[in-house]
Amino acid sequence: MPEKNAEYYVLVVWNDISPDLLGPFPDERQRDARARQLKAEYGDEHGIFALEVDSEGRPTVSSYLAMFFEDGGERKPELSS
Repeated sequence: MPEKNAEYYVLVVWNDISPDLLGPFPDERQRDARARQLKAEYGDEHGIFALEVDSEGRPTVSSYLAMFFEDGGERKPELSS
């Protein structure tokens, strides 16, 4: 269940070198839609990650599995360890 007052971002690492933070987005759905859009536009050359900041300012970065982009977004991002 999403946390109240969380902030949702997309973290893009261009060419796996240069980070860029996009957002905040109003909710996970809109963040994930932007991630899918970036993947469709730029392909596999860049790292695209979900970033959530909880109400206490703690960030959590999650990986998008390839299946997330292939199945129309039915799957949630997987938490990174």
